Amino acid sequence: RALDAEPMRQAVAHLAPDLDETQRDLLSALAEGAPGRALELAETGALDLYRDIAGVLKGLPRLNAPGLFALAEKLSRASVDRLAVFVSLLAQIEERVLRGAYTALPPVPGEDSLLNHLRTTVPLESWSRLWDELRLQAIRADALNLDKKQLVLNTFFAIEAAARR
Repeated sequence: RALDAEPMRQAVAHLAPDLDETQRDLLSALAEGAPGRALELAETGALDLYRDIAGVLKGLPRLNAPGLFALAEKLSRASVDRLAVFVSLLAQIEERVLRGAYTALPPVPGEDSLLNHLRTTVPLESWSRLWDELRLQAIRADALNLDKKQLVLNTFFAIEAAARR
């Protein structure tokens, strides 16, 4: 089972001592109470990746094009593990959009306004479809060794299209 907040903070402080308190809190929340996951996220640069994803999504209903293309380019040169972290982080955001509309979730620091914006910009039923599509496309891209940049772009274009309906 997931660690409670305080033991998780202590574990992350031990596993990632060079991060400041704000970064450790964000890492703890993104790892959802799993210290091993926190270490994986820290080692793959997930905090910057999370901020890049959030920065692109904040622009909806029109995507932040420069941010999107910079993110897609960065991920096109990344390892398969980093692409998996991207998929995981975006799927977590989508899940928090959906679940947070109906239940209280442990907060990710600073994410409330983003989630509220995403809930009002894209209908909840679309988020459910987008969440499923993201996972399927990621599996397909990995199995067929498809272009990572195109996966990232197509994912965000589908979100933007849902926001415009």
